[in-house]
Amino acid sequence: MISQEKIDRAIKELEGIQSYKEDNLAAMVKVAAVITSLMAPYHRVDAMPIIVGGLAVEIYTAGDYTTRDIDLVTSSSMTLRELLPKIGFDKAGRIFYHEQLEVAVDVVDSALEGSYDRLTEMKVGEDSIYIISIEDIILDRLRGSDHPDNDRWGLFLLSNNYEQADLDYIRNRVENKDEGLTLDRWVLMIEDQLDN
Repeated sequence: MISQEKIDRAIKELEGIQSYKEDNLAAMVKVAAVITSLMAPYHRVDAMPIIVGGLAVEIYTAGDYTTRDIDLVTSSSMTLRELLPKIGFDKAGRIFYHEQLEVAVDVVDSALEGSYDRLTEMKVGEDSIYIISIEDIILDRLRGSDHPDNDRWGLFLLSNNYEQADLDYIRNRVENKDEGLTLDRWVLMIEDQLDN
């Protein structure tokens, strides 16, 4: 059970984010940190809100990609869906929207499509946020690479993280021939660029 004191503290922290409105990425990261801090009593890694989707891409591209929502995965999805209205989010279908901050939160799933062992932890002040790994977000974009936007950003992410990304991990999780061909194309493009 999350105390009213923690809920009140989260509301106050969200009110303080008003100054971040001009910096969309900073605002969304701070909102995610407040939500993660609120969920801190749930100590299992799968219960913590994990950033996936567009905001993960935005974080890994340092804002080159932009989004207006925060996609979260947590095994405590029902608890999170109950908490969001208590801290100022209005529910519209499956989306929760904070009107003053102009930030939407979507609790997209209760299980991560990726490795919990590879999560990226990022400090935000005294708090932390957890982000799907670079390899798993590349795989996510790879799986949707028939859409030009996903193809572009998947290639961008792999290219910018080529030295650090675990290419064997990615290759071992390719689900079909088309994904494998797309990954091979991306790797050839990147290595061609490195050779020139």
